[in-house]
Amino acid sequence: MSRRLPSELLVVLATAVLMGACGSTQTPPTARRSPSDGARAVAGGDWQVATILAPDDARFHAASQASGVIVGDQTTWTTTDGVAWRPAEPIETVNRYGIVPWSGRLVSWAEGGVVRTSPDGLAWTDATVQPDESNPTAMLPIPNRLLLFGESTHDDTAGWRSVDGSTWSPIRGAPKGIQVAATRPDGSIIAVGNVGANPAAWTSGDGATWAPVAAPNADGAFVDWSGMSSGPAGVVAVGGFEGQPAAAWSTQDGTAWTASANAWGPDPVLQGVTAPGGTFVIAGRRNAHPTLWTSPDGRSWSGLDLPIAGSTEGGASVVRQTPAGLVVFGYTTEDAGNGGDSATGYLVWTLKPAS
Repeated sequence: MSRRLPSELLVVLATAVLMGACGSTQTPPTARRSPSDGARAVAGGDWQVATILAPDDARFHAASQASGVIVGDQTTWTTTDGVAWRPAEPIETVNRYGIVPWSGRLVSWAEGGVVRTSPDGLAWTDATVQPDESNPTAMLPIPNRLLLFGESTHDDTAGWRSVDGSTWSPIRGAPKGIQVAATRPDGSIIAVGNVGANPAAWTSGDGATWAPVAAPNADGAFVDWSGMSSGPAGVVAVGGFEGQPAAAWSTQDGTAWTASANAWGPDPVLQGVTAPGGTFVIAGRRNAHPTLWTSPDGRSWSGLDLPIAGSTEGGASVVRQTPAGLVVFGYTTEDAGNGGDSATGYLVWTLKPAS
């Protein structure tokens, strides 16, 4: 059974990893290195296709108790050796837009604005007080709270907050149109989206009060935003619009945006951007092949095709930093016959650093 990948599913936040037994949140230690060093590590290392084990609740629970849980794109993963990976559920049963780790638990959001929590990615519980029925776009962890963006189907509410992941209240000051957001190194929030047919951008110090700022230029076109991330070199937002199916913009301080030169290759799709180790990494596909693009500054990009078997088609969705190194999660795909692709199976790659 295949399923369509709508654009909302491609929103990838700059969330890290939920690690540790019993779902405790830990920040894995990483060596200090410059963004250029990180770019060379991603592009110059030996990316290998990982073994994907069949979903099995008992084995997943035992492995997660021993080695922790990794947040992938729409499901969670565990591994005992860094070589073989087990998803929490079969791809056919995944029906959420995304997951973030928060305060020792996982929090997911899905169609209609439905929020659920889980200690391990196996058993999910509906939030005690749900956000309004809405079209959600992104969830962002910030210190002491979670933010959810979207548009209520009943009123003008465009954001909600929670201090525990389970009880949600409206943010009356959240602007309409936010599609993706990220926290900057100074703790402030930057978000981009659309107002009508035009790109727009906003900043906030606390998620409650927002101010408009300069927006990326898309020549008046509506942008289908797919990801945003922040690092020492600034902020990168990615998406696509008519005539430019893949596009990226960067800003250092939110006052002006620079469009990246077209370095994406044939038939590209940018599914999200992260900044592991300070290096910007876009996950996506070109010519129906899983691809990563790396950049030390968010402006110039280098593409790297990931290994995939034979004539298999697929794409990369998100890059995660783990204690064992970088991991890429993605999907095998096929033409759905309706102008889009369907995900038909999981893909995982691990990075063996260059010697």
